[in-house]
Amino acid sequence: MSAIAKGPSYERVQRLASQYGVLVALREEGRARYGIGRHNGLGVPPARLVWPRVVFDGRAFVPALERPPSVFTQVSTLIGGAAASSTILEIGPGRGTLCDLVRKRFGARVRRYYGIDVDESATGNYARIGAPSDAAAPIDLVVASEVAEHMAADAFLALLESLRGCRSAHSTMVVSVPNPLAPGGIARDVTHAQHYPWYDLYALLRLEYRVVDVVRTYYVWNVGRLLRLPARVLLCALLELDWAEGILCTAREPFEP
Repeated sequence: MSAIAKGPSYERVQRLASQYGVLVALREEGRARYGIGRHNGLGVPPARLVWPRVVFDGRAFVPALERPPSVFTQVSTLIGGAAASSTILEIGPGRGTLCDLVRKRFGARVRRYYGIDVDESATGNYARIGAPSDAAAPIDLVVASEVAEHMAADAFLALLESLRGCRSAHSTMVVSVPNPLAPGGIARDVTHAQHYPWYDLYALLRLEYRVVDVVRTYYVWNVGRLLRLPARVLLCALLELDWAEGILCTAREPFEP
């Protein structure tokens, strides 16, 4: 057996394989919840159209369209509905686009905003840390926006496990990924390492959280995309594909060791 096979990656794969039966059972739980037997037997979580926000650029009140990440609406709902200010950890924040939007909208309701990113050159308006355990307080909200698809399943599972002991009792995690069941899907980006159909992502999150909610998303950032949507829905139904381009999961009530 090679040295690589004996390393941490091998151990993660072995642990994932040992949980195969549990993952299959949780995947079936999700499919049953969202209507197994529909859409080629895969179930269909509810769909959500994501719209751009109309903003004013300050010049004679000229409106412009802003295209925040699809997770922004969900994150805003969670922060706005929290009883107290929130400590947030974003996985893969990059230049801090989501962080800037959240801070601009909620201000003092964001107690701390941490970021973990494999790109050492990435900087933004967040406190960069190396691991969830480096956070100074329990984490109320974890966000992974378009990140999981760049990670193999064993690495994503290791990330979820690293959050143990770092979350507050009411911590929530929001994860968004491209929908591999949509036309083109994950194959369009060479940096994508893993397919995450909604039912597999549901199962992985259920290993760490009691409740996982799933929605399918489609971004309507111009009139053309809206007008083409009916034809897209019909064509995808004929091809046994999914017209929604994204998957958005919200995981609540974490299990703690």
